[in-house]
Amino acid sequence: MGVLAYGPPAMPSNLAAEICVAAAIFRGDRLLLVRRSNEETFFPGLWEIPGGHVEQRETLERALLREVREETGLAIRPGPPFFAWSFGEVARTVEIDFQATLTSSPKIVLDPREHEAFAWVREREISTYPTSEAIARVFRAAFASRRPRPAGSRPPSPGLLGNLRGGDRHRTRLNPPLPRSRGGGLPRPRGGSPR
Repeated sequence: MGVLAYGPPAMPSNLAAEICVAAAIFRGDRLLLVRRSNEETFFPGLWEIPGGHVEQRETLERALLREVREETGLAIRPGPPFFAWSFGEVARTVEIDFQATLTSSPKIVLDPREHEAFAWVREREISTYPTSEAIARVFRAAFASRRPRPAGSRPPSPGLLGNLRGGDRHRTRLNPPLPRSRGGGLPRPRGGSPR
């Protein structure tokens, strides 16, 4: 998968920002949500879509396949990205959210260290699942990415997702470029992230 226009498809070992991926998996008109364990440091007990950190030298696609399998036991076929956003101080973490298609039985086996429950949720029910405002935007974008664009409408202007394969449905710009440290490189991230 040719992922970033300015770099190789695998994560370089000296990357200053963390990259996360997540999958919007639908069964009919229902989106799969998983509830974070109450033991989690970030956003305990809140709902999200399955996903997590991209490991060094791992492609976004492989990371997505691995994270979904680890968190839910499901096999998927990654589709195009539909949303990207950043969180943390100085855009420390960037998450890229992908559409995904089930390629296995929808029998879910959760890793209880990470997630305590799952639900297949319709769009009109989404507000009844507690989450952060940022993740709520991901949920809305996931449902919006499935709706056809009106005939004659212009695609969104290029942003981060313009450099990713197939990403023309929903785009968001990330924070301004990261400041350079005195040595000329990017500052190293501090602390953790919700993924």
